[in-house]
Amino acid sequence: MAIQSTSNSGSQIDVASIVSQLMQVEQKPLTALQNKIAKNDVKISSLGSFQGQLSAFQTALKALQDSSNFSTKNVSNSVPGAATVTITAAASPETGRYKLNVTQTAEAALVNVSGFASDTDPIANAADFKVRVGGTDYSPSASDNVTTIAGFRNWVNNHSTLKDKVKATLLQTDATHWSLALQGLRTGTDNTLSVTTPSGAYTATAVQEARNASFTVNGIVFNRSSNTVTDAIPGLTLNLLSSSSNTVIEVTGDTSTARPRVDALVSSYNDLLSVYKSLTQSNANAELRGVLNSDSTLTSIMRQIASGLSHPEHGLNKLGLEFAKDGRLVVNESLYSSLSNLPQTLASGFRLGLTGGVDLSNTVDGFLSDSGTLASRIQSEKDNQTDLNRRKTQLESKLALLQSRYTAQYAALDALLFKLNNTSTALKSALDALTNSQKNN
Repeated sequence: MAIQSTSNSGSQIDVASIVSQLMQVEQKPLTALQNKIAKNDVKISSLGSFQGQLSAFQTALKALQDSSNFSTKNVSNSVPGAATVTITAAASPETGRYKLNVTQTAEAALVNVSGFASDTDPIANAADFKVRVGGTDYSPSASDNVTTIAGFRNWVNNHSTLKDKVKATLLQTDATHWSLALQGLRTGTDNTLSVTTPSGAYTATAVQEARNASFTVNGIVFNRSSNTVTDAIPGLTLNLLSSSSNTVIEVTGDTSTARPRVDALVSSYNDLLSVYKSLTQSNANAELRGVLNSDSTLTSIMRQIASGLSHPEHGLNKLGLEFAKDGRLVVNESLYSSLSNLPQTLASGFRLGLTGGVDLSNTVDGFLSDSGTLASRIQSEKDNQTDLNRRKTQLESKLALLQSRYTAQYAALDALLFKLNNTSTALKSALDALTNSQKNN
């Protein structure tokens, strides 16, 4: 608070200095209030830091308890040439071993029609050609205007129904011989294919009969119309490639997903513990104490978290973890390596610190909620800060008025002293003149 003198060059007293010294005393309550505000700012910031670290711990905890993070499976196949095996999209197959024997793969029918001298060989009556697919007959009509073997091929490939079931191709075997190859586009015995030709003119030969795939899984017999099988081993898609025996398929959990999540939980808890210790540190020297040294809210939160982690049935030992002597979480490598089923445990939805239907994650959610203990603690400090700032504003206004009053009072005193000094000087001059006059007489 600046002090300005209102005295003139003939001032008898230093008004600015006097008022400044008086205000230094008057301002002590304001200085104390400003120190409280600064300390309260640090408290709010520190509580926010703890809240942020607690939120990070909660994120790591929820990631560890989210079963979808551990549903990844690996599948292996001992004879890749027999079949390819993949995990069906969005599926999570059970872990285990399966023995696959493929007796035969599913095949589509193939029929060749020979007896053509060229691809422009005329066809006297195309309606005499009959293509039977799965028990249904198809023949060109007069309106189809099929007059050559090439035209018959085009009719098959462009027919609204046949084009999705049969592919027709003309092949030249030598200079004067052509054949029409009709290949079924769908495997399985429901998709049989045959061709009836005009008698004596052409020859239709069945090269491959349509057939189902036949195979066994763990001795159980399966017949499927397609080589792509999704309903034999739940969660797996088999693509049968060739006949074979003793193919071993194995589904295992992806163990690589567990350790990073466990390490993240350890790291986040230790960071939280470090922040807590720093903020609540005890020391005989007040300057070295943590800003939240006597805060029971933080201590209660840490105790409840430690209690949840130490749960006998749903605690850190199930994750291969333990508390070190300094309170930090550490991985007990020997214990962790013995937890061969940890990925499966996590994939099933492990809940840390579960007691009476409430797990540790629920508890931490309560701490972090808008109405939770931590939020209430922070709001309490903010409310206190608002009150301190209000009191500071009021005190500053009072001090400003007091300074103005002091300045006015001492300025008036200075003016009075100046006037009295002038009067004294005038009287002295008059007395001196009178004395001199008497001496001269």
